[in-house]
Amino acid sequence: MATVTNGFKIWDSTNFISCCSAGSGSGDPSNVIQCGEGWNPRPAQITPKYNCDIGTITWFLNDNITGSYPSVDGARNGIAVTNPMTNEVTLWDVTGSTPAEKLAEFLPICNCTDCTGNVDSLAGEYECDYPDVPVDAYCYNVVFVGDGRDNTLKLFAMRYNAYLVGYPFQTAYNPTNGSTTYRVCLNRPIAQIGNPSSQTWTLV
Repeated sequence: MATVTNGFKIWDSTNFISCCSAGSGSGDPSNVIQCGEGWNPRPAQITPKYNCDIGTITWFLNDNITGSYPSVDGARNGIAVTNPMTNEVTLWDVTGSTPAEKLAEFLPICNCTDCTGNVDSLAGEYECDYPDVPVDAYCYNVVFVGDGRDNTLKLFAMRYNAYLVGYPFQTAYNPTNGSTTYRVCLNRPIAQIGNPSSQTWTLV
């Protein structure tokens, strides 16, 4: 009988990011690792990209890494395998600080696809305690009462031009009190920049 090996799944190309059900740093290696002949285990990482307009994170696979893992804030490094029957790619959390170390830890278990018998667990580098995902933009709804000029948005953009991530745009207007709401994303918090007291900034 072969040993069943459970591990921490980081990501797969079908369901994408795999969340630890028990929370950061306290999950269980509950996913059965499948790997066999033709599954091509290799070092890989996923890197995050934050979309400030809709507040979501997209993960991109950096596959078949050679040498060393690229240094990217928030990246998650591991060993990827491709299921030759479905072409699904899965990234596993494996202990080790270099691609070579991780691959050496993973290769001995890459000989079992439908195993029964003893149960073992593969140690991971993170085990659900992942590095923080950097937020490279701070997005706000800004409410204020303008003076009615047509170039108000342009003047607003000019004031914060050095800090803009994209161009601000109007999202609402209240004819009752003349207030306007802009959506703006900056590369640093507004508290570090400063704003007129007549403007209400709400982080979104």
